[in-house]
Amino acid sequence: IAEWKRSWRPGVAALVGGSVCFALYSTIASMFVIPLQEKFGWSRGDISSAYSFGIASALLAPFLGRMVDRFGPKLIILVSIGVTTACYAGFTLMSGSLAQYYAIYLVLSIFGLFLTGLTFARVIVGEFKQTTGTALAFSRLGLASTSAIVPLVLYPIMKHYGASGGFAFL
Repeated sequence: IAEWKRSWRPGVAALVGGSVCFALYSTIASMFVIPLQEKFGWSRGDISSAYSFGIASALLAPFLGRMVDRFGPKLIILVSIGVTTACYAGFTLMSGSLAQYYAIYLVLSIFGLFLTGLTFARVIVGEFKQTTGTALAFSRLGLASTSAIVPLVLYPIMKHYGASGGFAFL
C-alpha cells in the first residue's frame, strides 16, 4: 500500500500516456485509409505501405531502449510527444504528395516507439518495486480502454472533417 501511495502519480501518468500516445494509433490507423483515398486518390496499397515503416522502429528499438536508459523516460517522453504532435499536425497539412505522407509516417513510427510500452513500462518499473507486475497490468488497462472508446469518438469527427480532422483530433 505504501508503494502505491508514493508512486500513484507516475503510475497514472504512465497509464494515461500509454493509453493516448502512439500505441493507440496502431489500433485505429485503418480508420484513415478510406478518408485518405477519398481526399488524395491514393490506393489502399499506397496508404498501407507506410505501415511497413514499423520495421524501421523495430530495428531501432534496442538503440531507442538504450536512449531511454541513458537519458531517462521523462525527457524522452517529452521530446517524443512534441515530435509526434508535429507529425499529426503535418498530416493535417498534407498537399497530396505520397512522399510527404511516407516521410511523416516514418518519423511518426520512429518517435512513436518512444511512446509505447518501451518507455512507459520503464516508468512503472522504476517506481513500483514490490508490485511491478500488478502496476504493469493496470497500465495496460488504459490502452485497452482507449482502443475501444476512441474509434467511437473519432468516426463522427472523420465523417464530418475527413482525415485532417481525425489527425487534428489525435
